[in-house]
Amino acid sequence: MRTDLSTVNLKQFTTPTYDLKSNDTKNENLIGQLLKVPLLFCFLIFNLAFIQNIGAQIPADPVGLDARITPPTAGSGEIFLAVGPNQVGMNNTVYRLFYSLTASAPVDPKTATQYIFGSTAGDGNGTSAFGFMLTGLTPGTSYTFWLYQFNTSSGMYSNGFTSDVQISGAAAPPATNVTFCVDYTCVAQTPGFAAQQIYFEGGPSNGYRNLTNMGNNIWCGTFAIPAGEVRFNFFFAGASGAGGPENLTGLACTSNGAGGLKRSFNVSGTSQSVTYAWQSCAATASCGPTSPTDSPATPTCPAANVINIYGGGYPTNIATNYNPFWGQSGTVNPNFDPGTGNVVMAYTNFNFQGTDLTQTNASSMKYLHFDVWTVANPAITTLKVSPINFGTGPAEVLVTVPFTSGTWTKVTLPKSAFGGMTWDAIRQLKFEAFGGTPTAIYLDNIYFSTCDVPSPYCNTSAYHLGIPAETATEIKLSIGNSGENSMTVDIESATASPADVLIVEGAAGATISPFVEVSPGKLRSILRWLNGPPPSNVMLNVLWSKANFGGNWILRDISIPFIAVCPTIPLLPTAPTTAAPLPTCPSDQVISLFSNSYSNVSVNTFLTPWSQAPVTLTNTQVAGNDVKFYQNVTFLGIETTSAPINASAMTTLHVDFWSANATQFRIKLVDLGPDGTFAGPNPEFELTFNNPKLGEWVSYEIPLSSFTGLTSRSNLAQYILSGMPNGVVDFYIDNMYFSNCALPSGWSEQGVNCPGTNYSYNPTTQVYTGTSVNCYYPNSFVSDELASAQRQLCGNGTITARVTSISGSALGWAGVTMRESNAAGSKKAQLMTNLSEFSRREFRTTTDGTAYPQQFASQSRYWLRITRTGNQFVMFISPNGTTWYPAGAQTIIMPNCIQVGLVITNYTENSSVTAKFSNVTVTGGNQTKPASNGNISEDIFADVDFTVMPNPTSGYVEINMNAYGKKDVQMEIYNVQGKLMRSTKIDASRGIEEVDMTSFVNGMYLIRMKAEGLPDVTKRIVIQH
Repeated sequence: MRTDLSTVNLKQFTTPTYDLKSNDTKNENLIGQLLKVPLLFCFLIFNLAFIQNIGAQIPADPVGLDARITPPTAGSGEIFLAVGPNQVGMNNTVYRLFYSLTASAPVDPKTATQYIFGSTAGDGNGTSAFGFMLTGLTPGTSYTFWLYQFNTSSGMYSNGFTSDVQISGAAAPPATNVTFCVDYTCVAQTPGFAAQQIYFEGGPSNGYRNLTNMGNNIWCGTFAIPAGEVRFNFFFAGASGAGGPENLTGLACTSNGAGGLKRSFNVSGTSQSVTYAWQSCAATASCGPTSPTDSPATPTCPAANVINIYGGGYPTNIATNYNPFWGQSGTVNPNFDPGTGNVVMAYTNFNFQGTDLTQTNASSMKYLHFDVWTVANPAITTLKVSPINFGTGPAEVLVTVPFTSGTWTKVTLPKSAFGGMTWDAIRQLKFEAFGGTPTAIYLDNIYFSTCDVPSPYCNTSAYHLGIPAETATEIKLSIGNSGENSMTVDIESATASPADVLIVEGAAGATISPFVEVSPGKLRSILRWLNGPPPSNVMLNVLWSKANFGGNWILRDISIPFIAVCPTIPLLPTAPTTAAPLPTCPSDQVISLFSNSYSNVSVNTFLTPWSQAPVTLTNTQVAGNDVKFYQNVTFLGIETTSAPINASAMTTLHVDFWSANATQFRIKLVDLGPDGTFAGPNPEFELTFNNPKLGEWVSYEIPLSSFTGLTSRSNLAQYILSGMPNGVVDFYIDNMYFSNCALPSGWSEQGVNCPGTNYSYNPTTQVYTGTSVNCYYPNSFVSDELASAQRQLCGNGTITARVTSISGSALGWAGVTMRESNAAGSKKAQLMTNLSEFSRREFRTTTDGTAYPQQFASQSRYWLRITRTGNQFVMFISPNGTTWYPAGAQTIIMPNCIQVGLVITNYTENSSVTAKFSNVTVTGGNQTKPASNGNISEDIFADVDFTVMPNPTSGYVEINMNAYGKKDVQMEIYNVQGKLMRSTKIDASRGIEEVDMTSFVNGMYLIRMKAEGLPDVTKRIVIQH
């Protein structure tokens, strides 16, 4: 037979030298002599690199030979072995040779057959070079051989060296690689003894085995265990080297032989890895059940909010096969009864397992829920799960499952944890285990849902140390998830004394912000996990004080599921999905630091080295538009030191700001002063903006006059942005520029249910330019979406504007409005044009009612006007601003003060429309007029006046208008129902105007006079023919 020496494991051998014969120095001579020996198989071990052992310690690695050998079928079952010495024989260390029919070296050599050195001539007695014939083997049968070092003083063997080498042979009896782990945190150990052990009682694994330190006081060992029962317990090191056993109690424990009470479980015989663990910190460690004996609670989420996969809580499910074969090692029993009659799913011999599903669009679902039970140790075994998607986005993202060993764990994983998965075509579900898998896991109530996990603290009364009798300490406490990696804690005093301090402690791994006052008496702190995912359950403590009491109060440690939701703490998007509103200010009126819409000046840096760590800057895009994304902000600097900005001719600073967690935004401007350096006086000033709207773009149009300490703007060089909470606030910045396009005094940019609003004003041309991004409201017209620039009007008045252009990615409407408020469903009168064939009027007479658009031919009349007299709203259109034509009228009961302005809305969704308005005027108004009682009434608070004589009259009256000087006055006559009966322009310079009212029927009427720049005035008159 030809022997292939390449199959011998030489991983830990020294450079080969041959000592069988001292005069043989060439490899080929030695091999040739060995092959001439009349035997059926020969095998060489060359000078094994054993390490010297000291005293009674365990012999060290390496150990040498591990080979699989099959004596030929023709012969007597003999093989020849040759071994060279390597300091063996010193310090009580000798060789021990073992062999068996198993496929690999068992950890315990005593489970195999031991060859007794000294029984055959030439075998070296286990302490020197030897070469000898081993007989008595079964021809044609595979054997595994191991050579160990053995300390005759301590009785300990070196650890087995594992090799994948196998030279032919039949299948060996199956064994299971079982990982045993123990937590020694609470065990007092003897200093200097680092080795911990496990003791196996009886069977082929009998005896002590060493464990390996895995860190954090966790010790583990993996051993090949044949099928059948295994009994064991753990030991900790003591002065004798073995120490004492664990203190075991419990019905599942077994024999109380040598080494104390033992644990017991059955090994399946399947070649795989499983884990058995003991947490030693309990006063006594119970062997415990290996499968559940109870059932998890029945889910309470309504069936309409669920897509069910498994469990009796819901009548239908989308599973088609609970045990498709994907190469897994285990089996599935979907009808395992834990003894309650409520069956659960059992995965035995589990390493991974899939379930086939009917392909389902679960994109509207927010969570994956299930209950899990296992005896696995979460410190060793990691359980993961993922839906498998066949639609858009990632197909599979495995997420770690939190669990507690030996009890049912309710698991609710948010969709956001699955790394961008869309769940729009779910077809499979997979569970998988890593790092030493459990013997089995049990599952129930597997489903997708939209049901949030309610926070146990949501405007909930909390007291010092949780004692309700401490009434003076009572607060309303709210804790809830506020983003992918953040939670928010809010407190508000429940007594007359307001809360003035909030401190949050604990929350392992979280950065905790100082508290801020988000509204009078309401304090907030934000927790943010910056360096890894948050825990499934957050343990924290809350401390607080009140203004009228000294000292702090404390709530004992509380545990909150990270995903717990409190409605008063809204879950906000973590990033914008739409771009900031497109700027409309002409480029010749702008000095831009950062914007895609303009040519930007030279900026030295958008993140100075002196910015407060750990702030970071990411240059990214939102909807194709460049933005600056700052994270973990305390403060940051932007500099234009090489080319300072002269903003002397500018009137405003514009910044678009988006944040999901900011409670405050601050901006400071620093000027280099007259010498243009940091040496001289450097004027600076900081403005603070509290509680910006979260989860949407906020457009700050800041008058430079507001920076009151900024006495010079000719050498602006630093722009310092900061926010709260310190160190955790994130925000996006876009369109940062100086301009002189601010809206006139009294006007403001206010989108109605539409953040995509932007308006500017050119003081030279007196043209307003507005942009509507995605402002679109379809049928049923109960909720508006409008880009609006507006001002307040109190009392009677008129708004007039000419629409001069409409452009953009789609068509749209532009015009004027009078509305009760900026609420999406507020009462309104609205008149618009598309600068084409049609004009469009809308009236909403009740809050949240329908405002059906009524379109009519425009006839190129693009001047628009709405007039309010009491609760009568009248519309007019004009081709030239001189000749006006009625376009509609409606009685709408509104308060005295309303919003009037310019509006734009889009024809279609996902579009942008820009409109220009000229000749914009708002006349009338009376800031002191009391609220309307719902009827047209006489204005007794006017600054100007007129008289009507005689009153009552039989038909003709004289109106004295001397108070109006030379102004043109518009006279309007209404009946008491608010209907316009006549409208006439009068030259007030004539002083007295005679008016014929003989055609009017008897009754009371109202005469309204209005003139540009003056408040409207209304008088009563009675006609008696």
